[in-house]
Amino acid sequence: MDSRKSLGKALERLRVEAGYSLEELAARAGLRAGRVAGYEAGVSEPRWKTVERLLAALEVGPGELGRRLEEVAGAPLEESHPIAKAIRFHQEAADLLLRVLERWPAYVERKRSENEPDREGDR
Repeated sequence: MDSRKSLGKALERLRVEAGYSLEELAARAGLRAGRVAGYEAGVSEPRWKTVERLLAALEVGPGELGRRLEEVAGAPLEESHPIAKAIRFHQEAADLLLRVLERWPAYVERKRSENEPDREGDR
């Protein structure tokens, strides 16, 4: 199965699992239903920005798309596959963001305490 058809099938599975009609997904992603139908049929391949819009509308991340692509293909994604590279990049970015957000409260508290005036020194 070629990459367009695999991606289309994976997107269709995600859409059906989310409970959206083609028209509902298209509206949520700000796309025309015919365009989404073309992606799902494997007639055309969306740019990554469009894939991001579809994933956001489906409320799933790139890792979930990767899992669906592997299900459709019946094998792990090849490292050289363009979608695999994009998924890996976005997953690494998401992981980094989560690590930053986990540490954010401690960082804010540390900055707040650094900026508080020394009460004893003010006397």
